[in-house]
Amino acid sequence: MLVVVAVVAMLLTLVLVGAAKLKQQVRLAESMQNQRTITTAFLAYFVDNNGKFAGVDTGTHPTYDWVVSALPGNTSVEGYELESAITRGSLWEYVGDLRAYKSPFDPHPTTERLRSYSLNGFLASSETAAFWGGPPSAQVDRISKVVHPAETLCCVTEFDHRGYNRNGWSIMGNFSYVWIDKLQNWSPGFWEFSYMDGHTEPFRHASKQADVDYYMNLETPSFFFETTDYKWLVLHLYPGQEW
Repeated sequence: MLVVVAVVAMLLTLVLVGAAKLKQQVRLAESMQNQRTITTAFLAYFVDNNGKFAGVDTGTHPTYDWVVSALPGNTSVEGYELESAITRGSLWEYVGDLRAYKSPFDPHPTTERLRSYSLNGFLASSETAAFWGGPPSAQVDRISKVVHPAETLCCVTEFDHRGYNRNGWSIMGNFSYVWIDKLQNWSPGFWEFSYMDGHTEPFRHASKQADVDYYMNLETPSFFFETTDYKWLVLHLYPGQEW
């Protein structure tokens, strides 16, 4: 009887472990599809707008910005995004589904966070966004200036503690290890990215998960975190840039 109980317990453990891995794989596939949808919309926008990118900010330039959270009436009293922040954005006509804006890994209820994704802060000009993390020459406003699209980040999964992901996502591009924004820590071991050629893939970070959990939950918009992942991110925000 004890042997039978032990075998059953072992089988249950294997089933539960397998179910957890399968659930994670399903969530990852869904998140990758969301980012692919947003990236496709971002690329479609420039085709329809004389080669110019949509704004990666969140309301600084309402005519261009992909979401417009900063506009009056688009956030709640607590500072959370309302649906209007997304549906009034320049990419909504290309996406058309609120579910595509939120990662299935995001543990926050929709009453707090409607959106988990942000766009690369370097994919903008002075017309569509402020300068983020580097000199003006580091920013690009049209696809012809993206030298290595398969290596250039487009969409990232961000966590901003201020109620919604504000502005584009970026870190300082001078190898100072200063982060302007944070990435999510909800999918242990990796981050989710899409690239300017349209492909998506998870990135297994080198940082210890305990460090990621700590730094990516700091209630500050800027912090120092020395990690090899920082260097990789700098080189993929705008490949080809001489820092």
